[in-house]
Amino acid sequence: MFLSNFPHLRAGSIDLPVAQEAASVRAGHGLRTPDALVVGTGLVHQVGHLVTNDRDWASRLAPVRTRVQVCYLASFLPWP
Repeated sequence: MFLSNFPHLRAGSIDLPVAQEAASVRAGHGLRTPDALVVGTGLVHQVGHLVTNDRDWASRLAPVRTRVQVCYLASFLPWP
């Protein structure tokens, strides 16, 4: 599996705490269920950054900035 070869990266299970966090994120921030599960998993596992190529995540997740930073990949590209 491609992602399993990256250091410091592991898959988190979708358990009850993750599902509860994802439901809260979905209801409170308007993310679709798959995105809410990714964010919920990150929040439960207390990651420092969520890496995405979805421009809306940074603005939608602004209220949880104290818990996690959103890293929007396109902002690091040299062209607009």
